[in-house]
Amino acid sequence: MTGAHSRPKVRGLASGAPPEGSASKAPAAKARGAETAGRKVEEELDALLDGDAKETQRPTFPKIFGTYVLEEMLSRGGMAEIYRAQRTGPHSFRKTVVLKKILPALAGNEDFRRLFIEEAKTVALLDHPHIVPVHELGEINSELYMTMEYVNGFDLKTMLRRAHEKGLKLPLDLAVYIAARIASALDFAFTREGPDGGPLQIVHRDVSPPNILISFAGMVKLTDFGISKPSSYVEARKHAPQGKIQYMSPEQASGGPLDARSDIFSLGVILYEMIAGRRPIAGNPDMPSMDEVRRADIVPLRFISSRVTPRLEKVVMNAVASSPDERYTDAGKMAAALDRVLHERPAVGSPQLAQFMRILFDATSRETATSS
Repeated sequence: MTGAHSRPKVRGLASGAPPEGSASKAPAAKARGAETAGRKVEEELDALLDGDAKETQRPTFPKIFGTYVLEEMLSRGGMAEIYRAQRTGPHSFRKTVVLKKILPALAGNEDFRRLFIEEAKTVALLDHPHIVPVHELGEINSELYMTMEYVNGFDLKTMLRRAHEKGLKLPLDLAVYIAARIASALDFAFTREGPDGGPLQIVHRDVSPPNILISFAGMVKLTDFGISKPSSYVEARKHAPQGKIQYMSPEQASGGPLDARSDIFSLGVILYEMIAGRRPIAGNPDMPSMDEVRRADIVPLRFISSRVTPRLEKVVMNAVASSPDERYTDAGKMAAALDRVLHERPAVGSPQLAQFMRILFDATSRETATSS
């Protein structure tokens, strides 16, 4: 990926992903004070990045960065740049990784250095087959970086778009399989014990198709914990909403306390979309207003899709209930419910998902995939 990159305005400050669809432009009344403070930080950061953008208009590759060879910039967000890179070593050793590097303009900013370090240390604790792992946290020439697994495939957003372009629907069983795997990842992040022996209670806060990676081998991985926070942190503070508005829970849109049930709502929206081809909120599901997200006027899935079974609809509608008290209490219960749905149907797993990916993406596309 070479050529000019336009610099996006800051949204989701700890995230390395592009902030398309960010929700901070329409604040809840109760979160207005938090957003005002957040906007001031954003304006200050934008000013810093304006100067930095001049240095990165036309990046050339490959670039040497310590023992890494940066081959291509995958994305550039408000805090970091993400590259596909090669880890080099003796005897011609090479391994493809994703390298996330703090923006040069922020290299000396202690607040953003702290956020970057916290993200790396948090994800390093999440050793789970359906979470993209962090391999290393380091610093070269005062620039912090972390390296992560390179997932050879595409994100769920790209996969669904390609299926639509080809006039195909994601098979129902594969949609359930993907959601079940992500539910298990969310449950692990929330219940994983930290260094003090207590649960981490991590709330991802940006569960969305761009952050779900599907490999050509049929593996499903959750990524980008850049704006994730412990539940206790989120409950103790009011926040301007961060994340993608189309997948945001009503309580997140209101800037209120969040726990695992907020991520469950977001995953429920994704599952609904995989099944029905649209999101569940009435009105404008492609880009709902913040008020529509807060009201969460959900269209019953059976009204949109004839292929959904009663048991599966019950799981989906439980996940997207407007009140957190009416949802699954934890993502583990949602994963178990989805697995029960799968057990009633023909066996499905990574081989079937890999086969569908091969149908969607030809050999050339698979060779040039740049998932991160």
